[in-house]
Amino acid sequence: MNTQLLNEKDIQQAAAILRDGGLVGIPTETVYGLGANGLNPQAVARIFQAKGRPQDNPLILHIPSIDHLDRYCKGIPLTAYRLAEHFWPGPLTMILARRDVVPDVVTAGLDTVGMRCPAHALCRAILRDADVPVAAPSGNTSGRPSPTSAAHMWEDMDGKIDVPEADAYLGRNKQTKIEEKKNSTSTTNKTSQKTGSEDTTDTKNTDTKNTDTKNTESQTSATSETTTTTTEKTVTTETKEQQKQKEEKKKQEQKKEKKKHMTGITIAIAAVAVFAILVLIMRKKM
Repeated sequence: MNTQLLNEKDIQQAAAILRDGGLVGIPTETVYGLGANGLNPQAVARIFQAKGRPQDNPLILHIPSIDHLDRYCKGIPLTAYRLAEHFWPGPLTMILARRDVVPDVVTAGLDTVGMRCPAHALCRAILRDADVPVAAPSGNTSGRPSPTSAAHMWEDMDGKIDVPEADAYLGRNKQTKIEEKKNSTSTTNKTSQKTGSEDTTDTKNTDTKNTDTKNTESQTSATSETTTTTTEKTVTTETKEQQKQKEEKKKQEQKKEKKKHMTGITIAIAAVAVFAILVLIMRKKM
């Protein structure tokens, strides 16, 4: 699949490709998007394929103006219109109830759809000419940075987008396709032969890697045993320290008990002495 770089003079061509189910890289005021006809389930499915994007991740529909909002959404609250009048065109996406015309593949089966009117004159011109809502996530392979220039998108999506080189636009016939298929088969066979010669080298490398792996496992085993021994020593040391602490604590408690006992004896002796003195005093008075 060839990919051709369009310019601002190719608005009608880009719009026609979108209507016919092709993929187009379109600029917005934020990043470049990978656009497809949002009413064509097959075209939208190609977005997920080109990006490697999970299909349970909903897409946003782009429209040229607020006048198109009612075509694809229902039960639109007054607040949504006020927000659109204030912030559109611009980087504002509103989640609204979708009409049945919007396919499930766009919304991942949800009853709502994200709507946006981009603040980029060229993008809106393409949207107006196409006259279909354009589903367009960022134009990069999932996991890679979003493209901020046509060059970035070209680097990531070259060969994945068929715009404007869809078969209809190139005028390709069946014979051309057959020749391409033969060339593809020939290339595949050459690749297989090359791969076969490389397999022997890979096998030798694998044997060496296996030997290295065994040595590594032996070293790891020895290291593990050393670590285990060290751990056991640490545990033993900690246990002895704990025993010492318990013994010291026990001695301190015994000392406290002895002090209490002696204090009690002292008090008892003092009480007896006081009692004896009182008895002597009473006898003298008698």
